[in-house]
Amino acid sequence: MIIAATIATIPIAYASPAPLRWTSTVRPDVQVIREVDPDFPLSFSAVKFKFPAEGYRMEARLANDTVFSRQGLFSRENVMQMARRSGALVAINADFFGNDGDPLGMMISGGELVSEPYVPRSVAAWGETGGLMFDSPTYTGYIDLVGGQRLRIDGINRSVRAGEIVLFTQKGGIASSKKRCTAYLFESTRQMPLTGSFAMRLKTSVTDLTDIPVALSEAILLVSPERQAEVAAALYPGLTYDFQVKVAGQIDWQSVKEAIGGGPRLVKGGVASVPRDYERFDPSYNSRHPRTAIGYTASREVILLTVDGRSELSKGLTLDELASLMVKLGCVDAMNLDGGGSTTLVLEGEVLNRPSDGGLRSVANALLLFAPEATPKAERVTIAVKPGEIKPGDRTTLQVVDADGRVVPEDQVVWACGSKSGWVGGDGAFRAVAPGKAVIRAYTKGVWTTAEVTVSGS
Repeated sequence: MIIAATIATIPIAYASPAPLRWTSTVRPDVQVIREVDPDFPLSFSAVKFKFPAEGYRMEARLANDTVFSRQGLFSRENVMQMARRSGALVAINADFFGNDGDPLGMMISGGELVSEPYVPRSVAAWGETGGLMFDSPTYTGYIDLVGGQRLRIDGINRSVRAGEIVLFTQKGGIASSKKRCTAYLFESTRQMPLTGSFAMRLKTSVTDLTDIPVALSEAILLVSPERQAEVAAALYPGLTYDFQVKVAGQIDWQSVKEAIGGGPRLVKGGVASVPRDYERFDPSYNSRHPRTAIGYTASREVILLTVDGRSELSKGLTLDELASLMVKLGCVDAMNLDGGGSTTLVLEGEVLNRPSDGGLRSVANALLLFAPEATPKAERVTIAVKPGEIKPGDRTTLQVVDADGRVVPEDQVVWACGSKSGWVGGDGAFRAVAPGKAVIRAYTKGVWTTAEVTVSGS
């Protein structure tokens, strides 16, 4: 279904002629929207889909399925790798992260608390029923001790800072700290809940270390030197202790199964609402950059958006411009995600946007959309390229042809080209920009196909 009639031309906060816009259907109720404004210049790609919908599910996925790698402290993975190994239809980069691979904000995966929120930053969350929700939650965690005393747990699956105690689960991979700590090893038979209590028996402790792998059926309490005397006087091997965890906010967190952090909030109640403190991001972050965002419409549709930037073909957007764009796309709520060189949107294993690093950046986590396979799936498709020389400034129209020699309709094709030599619109028109080779990709009916175009220097 073509939805061009419901998506208005996007006049953001700048004056320019009408941008070029195309919408293609890749699954029932799943559309890819592309828009290019050559004059600004600006280019964005978005995926729009009904949610919840039967046969479709969204997941928050860790890079390499762990916060800290068991082979070291660098567990990051690029979005295309995560999409390909999981079989997701769509994948987009998610939260900000540290160089060690730790998502900086909240993450919930399969109902398990993987990373606590970074207050007051925004979180996008969803459950098995209901739609996409946004909140700025808080976290508290502690261990109940004899005599009514409590031992505060400062974080989940992240590097320990001075004066902190951090709990590591199987998702953490390795209990890690930049300074030497003491590790308390507990027997663990369940995943970390979002809210409630659970009991674990302390097995033993190990002193003077910076990292230790989390074994199967185990959780590790990593204690900084400043808290060691407090903990040593409270915990004894062989005893069982009650752990308490609580995530609270404006939504029903008990119903949440998946969540990703980011920020700042872009849209609230259908109005662009970027907070003036940028949720503790540096104000310089509001300059024009490549952007990634997630939003939800009044029609219960999720919009996953990437805006190209830092190139001659697309400047990027400020946070305020990004918020305006999400409103124009119909979002009643929206949140910014990690941008810059992290900005990546993948469709069926191939990248749609133009990552500004020139390659794919390894990130800490991603949001994945799983969907039924295309039916019927194309057996073989090719890209028909008109013969003849192409020079900078020229335009040549490409077509996707099926196995029977029929041209596939424009609204059933998604085009992509990451070359500096030119760009291809949703109409299949390749616009040559500079000499060189351009690899052009086209997707239809569950299949990608490629062609190469050479732009001459004469």
